[in-house]
Parts: sequence; structure tokens; C-alpha cells
Amino acid sequence: MAFKAEYGHCNVPQTMSCNDKHSSLGNWCGAIRQSYKAIQEGRGRPRCNISEAGDIMRLEKAGFEWRLK
Repeated sequence: MAFKAEYGHCNVPQTMSCNDKHSSLGNWCGAIRQSYKAIQEGRGRPRCNISEAGDIMRLEKAGFEWRLK
């Protein structure tokens, strides 16, 4: 939410420079996106422990995008 407050969106790119204060957030968002894709495709266990009931809905409500262009 701090990223959204600063940039006005939740589209944190997975690859950010090492010097960027949001680099670990970018890595986390990448892992979350991969886990979401695994859930949607019914592939095995996701990398991150996210649930459709809470986590996915909360991220979508905040404006998180699952696919970046």
C-alpha cells in the first residue's frame, strides 16, 4: 500500500534495480503472480501461500494486476 500511495498504482514490476527501495517488493509481486497463475491453471502447489478467499481478493481490491504489459 505504500507503493500505491507513492506511485498511484499497484503495478510493481518484478525486475527493479537493486538500489531501488522497492526491489524486494518487486520480487514478492513476481512470486505472487506466479502463484496466482499456478492456481488459475490448476498446476501443483503455488510458490507462495495465497488463498482465493482472502489474499487474492484483497490484492484485486487494492488494484493489483496479475499480468503486467
